[in-house]
Amino acid sequence: MLQVLQRLTSLLKNLNFTKLSNLISSRESRRAIILYSSQILSIVLAFLSQKINTNFLTKDEFGAVTWCTHVLILLHPLFEFGFFLSGAKLLSGITERYEVRRMYGLLIVVMSIIAMMFSVFLSALTFFFPELLSNELVYKGMLISSTFAWAYVLQFFLQTVLQGSGDVYYLSVYTIASRLMTVVLLSVWICLLKLNVQVSLLLNLGAMGFTGLFILVRLKPILTNPFDLYPILKQENKEYGWQIYIGKLVSVPAFQLAPVMIPYFSSISASAIYGVASNLVVPMVQATQSISQSMFKNFSQQRKLKDRLVIVNLLTLLIIGSVVYIGAPFLINLSSNETFQQALPYMFPLVVGGFFQGLWQPFHQFSLARGKGEWMKQQLIWGAFIDFFSSIILVPIWGLEGACWQFCISRFLRFFLSLHNYSKTVKYVAAMESSKVITQIASH
Repeated sequence: MLQVLQRLTSLLKNLNFTKLSNLISSRESRRAIILYSSQILSIVLAFLSQKINTNFLTKDEFGAVTWCTHVLILLHPLFEFGFFLSGAKLLSGITERYEVRRMYGLLIVVMSIIAMMFSVFLSALTFFFPELLSNELVYKGMLISSTFAWAYVLQFFLQTVLQGSGDVYYLSVYTIASRLMTVVLLSVWICLLKLNVQVSLLLNLGAMGFTGLFILVRLKPILTNPFDLYPILKQENKEYGWQIYIGKLVSVPAFQLAPVMIPYFSSISASAIYGVASNLVVPMVQATQSISQSMFKNFSQQRKLKDRLVIVNLLTLLIIGSVVYIGAPFLINLSSNETFQQALPYMFPLVVGGFFQGLWQPFHQFSLARGKGEWMKQQLIWGAFIDFFSSIILVPIWGLEGACWQFCISRFLRFFLSLHNYSKTVKYVAAMESSKVITQIASH
């Protein structure tokens, strides 16, 4: 961490207009700017849909929508089985477009099977075990959410695989289009009929699913004999993707455990407050995700992160974090209504947590592109221990406030786990490069 701070100090001292111009004009920067611009527009549209929901649903109804959404976010990565990450890593090394389209064909078939499994599993769980849900509003919401849960798997597929192929433009289109369709559908509905929990979830998931299918068609996948490439994907998954999946199997439920616990130790309306407050932090994380996702293909060819990426990432977080924290009263009114000003006391831990979650993104993405799956698995499992114990201690005692501080503590500690994994990855890449040089010299 000290080395990173020293590099940042040196870079800030030597930064001038020419260097700043070069940062913005590079191909990687343009892709990052396009992706981030799309995500900023997506966030604005998300705030509009949240505004509609909070104005036309009761606080308990919006709390049920928020809770159901958190459940889908919590569970959908557990059905990926490592294939999407393995596919992304394979795509990062493919340069011919024809071969990219062939790999798309295989991955889309695999994704379709996984998406169907997820919806069936969640539907059965909701139908046969309704006692697991906190109240009637949540139960009705989960009946819709489980039926269309495949849309979240499709979204996860696009976010993961397209960063590997470098097709971030399609990801940008999907990011904007899905949110825009949600706002349009909600606006039309409230003009004609009464909005409720089921309709809100249905329109959101339907928009995600429809636009996702549209992007799949635009990718022009080659579906002729898709399983010809399966042995390659299977081998990569065995050595890389499956290792990370095991880590996610432990980590993902713990990562989203605190917000799911809120209704059981506070109230369903507290979930709504948490949803509004945490959504304000999303721009911080998505900004750095945009930068890192657009660079994933480049990371697969680099020895370490470039200094300019680290400093751009830090400055972006400082600027956006300051705007979110200072402008929180205005942003809450803009994205919901005055009754959600109750979220203000919780903004400090959420903004600090969002800062560290954003700070780890480039280090994490580089480790995904160049590191070992086993190391990522270890990082995720240690992160799960942090999340689990902080959640079961803080949320039962302090409810909503405990969930917000859990968010902060978890992201702070996970940053150092990511930094440790990155350090190991850089040493590993350097050793591999040295080994190749020695082998080449010996062969001559």
